Amino acid sequence: MRIDATRPLASEHPNAAAAKPASGAFAQAMKQSRIELRRDALAPLFTHVEIQGRRLAEHRTLENLVAYKQAIKQFLSESLRHGIQLADQAPSGFGNSAPPQQIIKVIDEKVIALQDQLLDNEVEYIGILDTVGEIKGLLLNLYM
Repeated sequence: MRIDATRPLASEHPNAAAAKPASGAFAQAMKQSRIELRRDALAPLFTHVEIQGRRLAEHRTLENLVAYKQAIKQFLSESLRHGIQLADQAPSGFGNSAPPQQIIKVIDEKVIALQDQLLDNEVEYIGILDTVGEIKGLLLNLYM
């Protein structure tokens, strides 16, 4: 009787079943935990953007504009570092949303438009508040 040398012996792979990936329930629980931690990390930054937006709407000064832009930049930086995968993975409550890159592009365009409005001094309080609200909605879409 001939023994085939290329065939692995059972003793060479004693725990072949242990090499399989973790069960679906555990992996799903870990994924959900990571998503919640990321959201918790972004919550204070989103609150800071809201506060700066209200301050800008009430007092239309260049300093408040710079502070608002910096708050948005910080939120987007953290989103890119932590949360863009979150937007790709987590289902949105608003239905089918735009991809995160498109949302960031729209936010950038809105911030530039807001800057132009403030620098021209031709905008009323309602127009600024509307633009701040649109930016807030887009950031919230990334955050959720």
